[in-house]
Amino acid sequence: MTVLTALALAAASAFALFVFVHHAGQQLRVGTLVDLVGDELLGQLDSRFPPGSEPREDASVLLLRARATSSTTTGTGSLPRRAGPAARSSWCR
Repeated sequence: MTVLTALALAAASAFALFVFVHHAGQQLRVGTLVDLVGDELLGQLDSRFPPGSEPREDASVLLLRARATSSTTTGTGSLPRRAGPAARSSWCR
């Protein structure tokens, strides 16, 4: 009787181990992880930026607007030009 009980417990233990390994393998697949991360990201973006809210201005738009404003007030709104090959060759001499 004790041998049969031990065999039944061993079989149940092996089955539980198989089910656990199968479940863990499903959770650790790359596609599943990417889906989980993507769903979490979309949820956070929706909570921070609700669909009905107006979009914020991009940093590049603000930079262009600042350059346009500085060109009208200071006279040159462009950045300094980089030295060309002729100017660089005089540095090496």
